[in-house]
Amino acid sequence: MVMLRGFQSSRQGILQIAYKFPPVKSIGALRNYQYARQWTRRGLDLVILTTSNRSTQPSEELPLHPHWTIRVIPTLDYRWLIRFWRRKPIRITPDVGRQPLIYFLLRLKESFPTNLFFDEGGLYYIWKGIREGGRQIRSKEIIVIHSSFRPIADHIIAWWLKGRFPHIRWIADYRDVHVDENRSNTFFPAWQHRIERYLLRRADVLSTVSVGLADFLGMYDRPVFILRNGIPMERLFDKDPELRVDKFTINYTGTIYPDKQDAATLLSALQLLIKSKRVHPASIAIRCVGKDYNYWQNKLIESDLLHCGQLLLPVGLESSLAYQRQAHINLLLSWSGPAFSGVLTGKLYEYLSARRPILALINGPEDIELTSMISNYNQGRAWSTENLEIEELASWIEEMYQAWSKDIHHPVFHFSGSLLDVSWDVQMDHFLEELPFDIPVGYLQEDANLVGCHEAD
Repeated sequence: MVMLRGFQSSRQGILQIAYKFPPVKSIGALRNYQYARQWTRRGLDLVILTTSNRSTQPSEELPLHPHWTIRVIPTLDYRWLIRFWRRKPIRITPDVGRQPLIYFLLRLKESFPTNLFFDEGGLYYIWKGIREGGRQIRSKEIIVIHSSFRPIADHIIAWWLKGRFPHIRWIADYRDVHVDENRSNTFFPAWQHRIERYLLRRADVLSTVSVGLADFLGMYDRPVFILRNGIPMERLFDKDPELRVDKFTINYTGTIYPDKQDAATLLSALQLLIKSKRVHPASIAIRCVGKDYNYWQNKLIESDLLHCGQLLLPVGLESSLAYQRQAHINLLLSWSGPAFSGVLTGKLYEYLSARRPILALINGPEDIELTSMISNYNQGRAWSTENLEIEELASWIEEMYQAWSKDIHHPVFHFSGSLLDVSWDVQMDHFLEELPFDIPVGYLQEDANLVGCHEAD
């Protein structure tokens, strides 16, 4: 690939189709945001198509580049319907998906063709996105279409535009998979795979977040390349906050998916440590930050550990990162199954950048990829909960606790190796070098002065 360095700018551009984009608050939006920063860093103009629902979803204000052109696409999907019929937001409890009727409706929502009508995006978003995307391609020198799943609506817009403008390269990104056979999330999975294969035959390449997902996506007979969620370069050089933590703190930040994740193993290990008097209960804090207050409260009550709980409402990204840097253990709850592994969520990279011990509990078979990433940086431990002995986990937590107790004012710090190779900058360089086609770029721009963008309806 040609990398042109020097003081010159490229007039060529990227059309990024991303339903989830800041200020929407989600891990998916953060991946799309970092992808956009990388395109701009390489001197490429960027046009972003995103949903009009962004103004009504929980928000995370992040600085936007002044050269980004954001086109807000009118959207009539289930999120719009909920907002239209209910002035107050619906409170969805973590276990709602376990109710038979809700589980049926969720599977229906994610299955083709009903996902075109009821999932995020919807037909009107697709139609308006195709029109706006075509207008941008005709008026600008777009060389790459980059679409992001989920929702499938983004890939359908890209599929249509690729058919209309076949000279443009299409990168179809997958943060997740459409047909997750580990949790039976769709009806007629063989039919869904067939539709997906038909859709993706126009894609030049697929990108995804892990080896496990890349192996799974290989069934669609397209070149698959890995671009993991990474750490923003500036975060690698963040100074630690002033740390005065009075309790040994196990921290969890983010959402809980009860059909995938399970905190019971951790709580059982803590119960064992307290009952055997190997740790003092008054010196333990289980800090859970996020919207799943009821889930954690119920789990702590069941385990007789409510007195250790610190249950906090959702906070912004910077506050979340600060909590992670103050923790003595950052808890990562992941999952795997026979269909695929490699569920490397964006939370993993936040935890890595915090430079605190990570405890990863995998609900399902061992995930070698996740385990290797944590062990390679000597930054914690990962266990599959299938065959885990509670005593083994309890002993590791006790080891961290004893290290903390020797200097009560400072968290445990276990870290080796450089995190530069999992930074967004380095990973994007490798990704572009591996692509089977060239993307000519201008100079590498610094985007520290992200102050605004041009936005139009």
